[in-house]
Amino acid sequence: MNKRRIHFCLSWLVIILQNKANILEIIHTQAHQEKVYQEYLATKAKERNTQLENYYESTINRLEAEISCILGKKNSQEPPPPKKKKQINK
Repeated sequence: MNKRRIHFCLSWLVIILQNKANILEIIHTQAHQEKVYQEYLATKAKERNTQLENYYESTINRLEAEISCILGKKNSQEPPPPKKKKQINK
């Protein structure tokens, strides 16, 4: 009877240890998948950041060129300022 009880307890311990090993493997796999996903998200965010920086840089350059063009046209259309006549004191 004592051998049966020991065998029964050992069987349960083996089952418990196998379950724990399976659970640890699942947790490890999930952690790895989460790491890969977070790296993917970081890469996509960096790519999007670069795209936006390029877009805003080109927009700024375009607007600066338009402003320069408008100011250049305005300056060329303005008549020169009138010259002041010198007053001669007699």
